[in-house]
Amino acid sequence: ESALDASVTGGNNTAIGKNALTSLTSGQNNIAIGKGCGEDMTSGQNNVLVGSDTGRDITSGLRNTYLGFSAGFSHTTANDNVGIGSNALEQNTTGTENVAIGALALDANTTASDNTAIGYKALTSNTTGGSNTACGNAAMTSNTTGVRNTAVGQASLFANTTGDENTAIGDDALNSNTSGSDNVAVGKDALKANTTGTQNVAVGAQALDA
Repeated sequence: ESALDASVTGGNNTAIGKNALTSLTSGQNNIAIGKGCGEDMTSGQNNVLVGSDTGRDITSGLRNTYLGFSAGFSHTTANDNVGIGSNALEQNTTGTENVAIGALALDANTTASDNTAIGYKALTSNTTGGSNTACGNAAMTSNTTGVRNTAVGQASLFANTTGDENTAIGDDALNSNTSGSDNVAVGKDALKANTTGTQNVAVGAQALDA
């Protein structure tokens, strides 16, 4: 199949690469550059897709930007997502208003919304946890369903899976936390060994790290 070969009423679309926007019928203002980019899109609008298989499964999504191999691959109808980096937001289907910058950032996310992941494997395991912010290499890499967490620093909140409303600032802060909630750790290794404890406050390098 050729690029844009199904377009009927769509306008202002640009498709470069085998099967790019090949199913588009009424979509407008889309840019797809790379093999299979937006291949299943029928009526999407204002999407920018660059990279092989980027945004391949989008059907009617709006205002999404995906740059990098397989970024946003499984995306179907969600709006206002940004995925930059190989496999960023790869499994996202209907989650909205997510930002993923870095290879494998938020790559397992399916339906969760309002997450920000910046760094290699940041929030890589997140599936349905929403409103999380993870900045740093492997920050919150194990989180699956935890919500409203903030992790800034390499491997901060690394092991967190279901804990909610934690704040970790500094490399390895709250690194071992799995399900503990409402904790605040500021400083390298602060509360590093905490796993399930709740409502703790640790400020300073290695504070409460044992």
